[in-house]
Amino acid sequence: MIRFLSFLLVIFVSSPAIAWWDSSHMVVAQIASNRLTPRAKFHAEELISLFAHYNPSSADFVTASCWADDVKNGICDFSSWHKQLIPYDPDDVLEVNEKKLIESCYKENGLAYGIETCINVLKNREANYYDKGLALRLLIHLVADAHMPLHCAALYNKHFPKGDKGGILFTLDSVVEIDSLHGLWDSCIFLDYYEFKRPLTINGKKYMDEFVQELTLRFPPESLPESGNLDVNHWIQESYHLAINVAYKGIEPNTPLSKDYLKTSRSAACQQLAIAGYRLAALLNGIFENYK
Repeated sequence: MIRFLSFLLVIFVSSPAIAWWDSSHMVVAQIASNRLTPRAKFHAEELISLFAHYNPSSADFVTASCWADDVKNGICDFSSWHKQLIPYDPDDVLEVNEKKLIESCYKENGLAYGIETCINVLKNREANYYDKGLALRLLIHLVADAHMPLHCAALYNKHFPKGDKGGILFTLDSVVEIDSLHGLWDSCIFLDYYEFKRPLTINGKKYMDEFVQELTLRFPPESLPESGNLDVNHWIQESYHLAINVAYKGIEPNTPLSKDYLKTSRSAACQQLAIAGYRLAALLNGIFENYK
């Protein structure tokens, strides 16, 4: 079990990072928060509050979902936890051993490892509350990352013989202010282009509530039976296949994206936010069920 270096982690200032945008992370956290049991909500809020004084922009459960990106560039130990880029190699540019090496590196210290480590800390009765508070902040964020397809796949082909780093190098043809495929999916295909300020303002909370209500009405949990699957490796494989079948499908770098592509991708990205929120709630309800 790792130690979280509490005093170092709380002092780093915000820095830019590649991940679901703040709004996407907060939407996932809000969906989960709405579905926490009273016991889970009590313990979650208690653990998040341990670092609220040091992190006023991420002082509650919803805004704490962004905290892992705030400190990402300051603490290198956790940077690899935000992704698990399984090679998608339709042109066979990689040797079999190269693919296995890439996959093994992420398995040892990637997204699934990070999520499982946080879960183990939260379940460990011997872990102190500060370690648990940091584990929860990381977990809320990483569960959302596991549902972002381009955190779980990287394209290898004639354009990217060394990989496109989960779409970061996959440049687009003048799509507003977004210059990469990764950035496009981070924005939930423009649906969360609203710029949230943290702490959330009254208008920000209102917009968040409306967005979440619209999303959960469109993708209710009963229409997504797979949302009950809490196998982390399944989540990553699910996102990987979504990257292949939707995110990378039928597109080339620096060429216009069709309306059909944007429509299909937007629906898939929104569904992933809903599923992530439902799964996060189920996971935390299970973890906190035995807390006193």
